[in-house]
Amino acid sequence: MLDSKFWQTKNEITGAGLMAGTSFDGIDVALVRFSKNKLDLLYFSTSPFSQRINKYLTELRDNPTINLEILTRLHWSLGEEFAGVVQNAMQETNVQVDFIGSHGQTVYHTPEFNHSNSLPHGGTLQLGEAGVIAEKTGILTVSEFRHADMAAGGEGAPLIPFFDQKYFSHPQNDRILLNIGGIANFTIVPSTGDNKKIIAYDTGPGNMIIDYLCEHFFSCPYDKNGNIAKNGTVNSSLLHELLNEPFFAQPGPKSTGREKFGAHYSEKLISEAQSKVINATDLLATATALTSKTIAQAIQREIDPTRNVEIFVSGGGWHNKTLIAMLQADLKTKKVYDFSNLGISGDAKEAVGFAALGLACLRGEPANFPEVTGARRKVILGKISWPGR
Repeated sequence: MLDSKFWQTKNEITGAGLMAGTSFDGIDVALVRFSKNKLDLLYFSTSPFSQRINKYLTELRDNPTINLEILTRLHWSLGEEFAGVVQNAMQETNVQVDFIGSHGQTVYHTPEFNHSNSLPHGGTLQLGEAGVIAEKTGILTVSEFRHADMAAGGEGAPLIPFFDQKYFSHPQNDRILLNIGGIANFTIVPSTGDNKKIIAYDTGPGNMIIDYLCEHFFSCPYDKNGNIAKNGTVNSSLLHELLNEPFFAQPGPKSTGREKFGAHYSEKLISEAQSKVINATDLLATATALTSKTIAQAIQREIDPTRNVEIFVSGGGWHNKTLIAMLQADLKTKKVYDFSNLGISGDAKEAVGFAALGLACLRGEPANFPEVTGARRKVILGKISWPGR
């Protein structure tokens, strides 16, 4: 059923949101019940990629050139894995969903228009073919949420501000909803409800560099609880150099990803640390401080220190106690809280958000904020894939 009035007027709608983030650590699935302007999270889980998929994603992450046949097969195979995750969730809960909103796995995001290039247009690429998801599940699937905003001149990111404003605004207090995934980003939601005053953008690396250093030096996928960095000492000289990266001072709208802060950046950082005789633990502490400083500096640029602001943190970064302690110190009087205090697990937030964006598409509701993405106008986000049955 594609009649937008059907989706607008139905009392209760259940959707599945799928998210695979820039950390490349698996697939998040959330089953969400929507009613009017409320939502209830019915189920959430994270499933690791299969070994065969993980092998190729790791290769793509560390060296972003790949055989076109492999890329095509990976696109279809990821669609099958996304579909399987939804099927497992429905079987486990005995909940039938009405639609799926799938973000896919971003493997390349380059929004900049480059006049010096013979192919000047920017673009974005998410893997996980939605036609496969729709066919295997028998469920209408919405995907490719970033494309319409970019076609309208926007960055294609961030898109979650629509979700933040719709479900988590507060009538008295301004709120900052900070997500620390592979990349860190925030939404400032004003208490006035004025969409034109929403501020949101990527601040820079979240867990991306930290995770890379953990794998490289300590043979672990991430710094659990920040225990390794906790035993290190931040190298102030190196941190000062890293903070000179032009992206950090650039005003929004802006977005970034592995193209800037992925394997190439981390390897260059490792070489620089070796030349300065900085040990691995101190380097990890310095990378953790870089994430904290860049988030805090961005927030402090945008917020009047006298304003009453609540800061809620979601994403894997919330579990890094050393990072959160650094962030609290860098933000001084602005206290940070677990996003779960708002009624939804912070780990589930982005999967729930893409379920909400999927529903907005089916309702014919524009879901980008041009003030945030830089698009010329508001557009409906997402492409719809019909099930074959």
